[in-house]
Amino acid sequence: MVLYLDELVKLDYASAQDVLFVEPQDNGGLSFSKINRVFSSIVACIKEREIKNLLIDFSRNTLAVTETEYKSALARLAVGLTGTTIEKLARIATDDQTREKMIERLEAEIRNVIKSPLQVKDFPNRAEAMQWLME
Repeated sequence: MVLYLDELVKLDYASAQDVLFVEPQDNGGLSFSKINRVFSSIVACIKEREIKNLLIDFSRNTLAVTETEYKSALARLAVGLTGTTIEKLARIATDDQTREKMIERLEAEIRNVIKSPLQVKDFPNRAEAMQWLME
């Protein structure tokens, strides 16, 4: 069931698995304001539906932001998810090793500041991510 759809993202909810799928509608570069808008929509849907699992796939997108901006957006997402019903976040990784190392470092920095029981894991594909989410 599609919970939200705009020119940037589709938020599709699978109620049987209690998973919110986040899929980009535009494979172009995501600016700081676009990333924040997408993340705000994710948090709103999770709060509204009390969703437990989240699968984010921006593997085909590019980032049109600085590292500092991306860290700020990730921190906002982490704060937004704090206190919600979300338990697991699966992320489909990109093929860009430089980007992946940056994201891994930023996620670790944010986890050190924002303490959360949320489990976060990166995967090479949707099938592996879904398997982990269903455990």
